[in-house]
Amino acid sequence: MIHTFISLLLGDFIQMYWKCLALSIAACLIVLFIRCINPIKLDIPTVGKPGSNNYHYDLLEGVRKYPDTPFKIPVSPPIVILPISILDEVSSLPESQISFRKDLGKMFASDHTGIGQERIELHLAIRTDLTRNMATIATNFQDEARYAFITKLGACKEWTPFLLHKTIAHVVALLSGRIFVGLPLSRNENWIISAIRFTTESLNASEAMQKYPGCIRRLVTPFLPEINRTKRHIARGREFLEPILKELLKSEKRHDDGQATLMSWILKHVSDDLDSQQLTNKMIGDLMVAYFAAINTTTMLVTHVIFDLASRRQYIQPLRDEIDQIMSEYADVKLSSIQKLKKLDSFIKESQRLSPADYIANIHVTTSALALSTGHILPKGTRCGFASHIIHTSPDSPAFSAAYNAIPPMEFDGFRFSNIRAMEGKENKHQLATSSADSLSWGYGSHACPGRFFASNEIKVIMIELLRNWEFRLKGDITMEGGVEIRPKDNQTPIGVHPNLEAEIEFKRRKV
Repeated sequence: MIHTFISLLLGDFIQMYWKCLALSIAACLIVLFIRCINPIKLDIPTVGKPGSNNYHYDLLEGVRKYPDTPFKIPVSPPIVILPISILDEVSSLPESQISFRKDLGKMFASDHTGIGQERIELHLAIRTDLTRNMATIATNFQDEARYAFITKLGACKEWTPFLLHKTIAHVVALLSGRIFVGLPLSRNENWIISAIRFTTESLNASEAMQKYPGCIRRLVTPFLPEINRTKRHIARGREFLEPILKELLKSEKRHDDGQATLMSWILKHVSDDLDSQQLTNKMIGDLMVAYFAAINTTTMLVTHVIFDLASRRQYIQPLRDEIDQIMSEYADVKLSSIQKLKKLDSFIKESQRLSPADYIANIHVTTSALALSTGHILPKGTRCGFASHIIHTSPDSPAFSAAYNAIPPMEFDGFRFSNIRAMEGKENKHQLATSSADSLSWGYGSHACPGRFFASNEIKVIMIELLRNWEFRLKGDITMEGGVEIRPKDNQTPIGVHPNLEAEIEFKRRKV
């Protein structure tokens, strides 16, 4: 009797569960259907055709046709290109109106990867502690750069080919890790592999998501194999991090800036109410996002710089001369010596300018309806940004006008910016880490990248180590004559340029 009653009750419960589940799924599908048939409507002209592999010329055409009003590029989801005249207006807007973080979260599935989630403690640690301790960091960079090149390239007594992007990713992971988590974890090969593969799979996941219509993207995302692989790397990283974090929490010196890492600085800004599991989850999320930012952007830029140097070899000796001259005044690489390397700074900035990861800068999503001074209203959920590459290559931009440089802005001039800085009153402008109206690679205004000083110094230390202690050439360039025509071709994305991941550079230990 009791058994029969329980069976009936259980049967009713299961039946009710499945009905509720079916209703929930139906409701979700209805919402998705409504979104599919009612996408955000923008009364703004479209330039270009959907599905294009590269929108560079469309951006150029759009800026020419609509210099003072917005237009949109039909990527997925569409991006509204704003006129440069309202850069200050938009860049000062608060999170309640426009958000970089939320756009990043949508593009990288923040619920699964953690990229784009609100991370106040990480932002504060980077903006305050990391930047304030840059002098100590620069010294650690030098030590780690030597270790990184020796371990990755070996003795290299003869010319030896290496996949450049893969090699530099490892070098960047070592340098960044030295500051993020410290020794010995930063040199643990399994930890490094997890950090690099998390970065790679997050990028792959974002690309895979874009293949689905926006209205069903959230539905399919959890089932993407790339997403599952990112979760595995987070879980694996957590296993390495947990014992390190426990030791750090016991240490009385964890807030000592001389001994500190990004991990310890993050601890200064987290709530004391978190239990050990919550703290570990927050820390691994923060560190994986930090590694993602460092490995992705820094590796691409260093790879471009080396390709540009190997194909324009006339710049190598002047850069070495500058390094030798400055370093002769110092026993080791110091922040003050790095800051004096104006030619090196200029060459890196020029490489970044002409091989941009993104043609569009300051991409945000509106978090409420946004009325622009142009008279247009952008609905909530609209992606928007500025055509930075067009600005960076236009003779109408002050930094690239004939008044500053006779070499046209579409041509490579490695010392373009160091020559400008030689002009009176411009000594401290146009640096690699500069964020200005005609230098948008790091973002602009309150939305500029807080880690750009860290990244720019890291890149310079890598290049100092390479130029001082290593010979390098394009694969097969036996006569070492270089040539732009044999530089590995970049991979064009719809709105940017990525270096050739399969291209090799030959290295040999330099005899000094």
